[in-house]
Amino acid sequence: MNKTPILAHRGYSAQFPENTLKAFREALEQGADGIELDVQKTSDGEFAVIHDPDMYRLFGEQHRINQVTMSSLLSSHSDPELSVPRLDLLLEELSRDAAPGTIINVELKSETITAEDFPRLNAMLQPWTGHYRFVISAFNHQLLVNFAAGGYRVGMLVGEEHRKGGIPALASAIRRIRPFSIHLPRQIFHELGPVPRFLLFMYLRIHRVKIVFWTVNGRREFERLARLSWAVISDYPRKDLLELP
Repeated sequence: MNKTPILAHRGYSAQFPENTLKAFREALEQGADGIELDVQKTSDGEFAVIHDPDMYRLFGEQHRINQVTMSSLLSSHSDPELSVPRLDLLLEELSRDAAPGTIINVELKSETITAEDFPRLNAMLQPWTGHYRFVISAFNHQLLVNFAAGGYRVGMLVGEEHRKGGIPALASAIRRIRPFSIHLPRQIFHELGPVPRFLLFMYLRIHRVKIVFWTVNGRREFERLARLSWAVISDYPRKDLLELP
């Protein structure tokens, strides 16, 4: 039986500052099959690897990411491995550590990224498609249309706003986007009743849509969800590092 890949959520974020070169390098060194990262656009149009739309949680500052320059984010820490990376530089740096075929899940944050950013993002990612296996994901599924048409694997992230419409709404989006994968919060497995869960998973199987669960940190839950998944996103890079039970 093939091993279910583990994608390190914002790098080895259980032990190191999230979305930093240090967290990504440590994740790969510890044996992660891939990494998950987030992309926001800065005031000067650069693509920064950071989750939040503002700097408050990480830096205690009220500035929004689209109001600050990339250079200010690059200098956010005295250690370059712990500052906010620029996407293109990060891909180059990680190529020294990442084996060919390493999965990189790039989540596009719709607070700052728009469909008009596709040409520049495509130009940035395309040279690395021979080294990395990209999966482009977003909660705003319209951001995925151009990437799907461009031959990328795209993953539909499912949030509360999508769950309100139930399976019919998800099915409609799947028919429109034709994603490679659907990315489900681990809680949805437990919240859905047996019948809706069965119907959803059967629909995905029939339409050959892979399942990715996030964020799975417990070993027992990993064992259960890994059997259903193409990949699992975790704050830990390896199964034996997951939390007990």
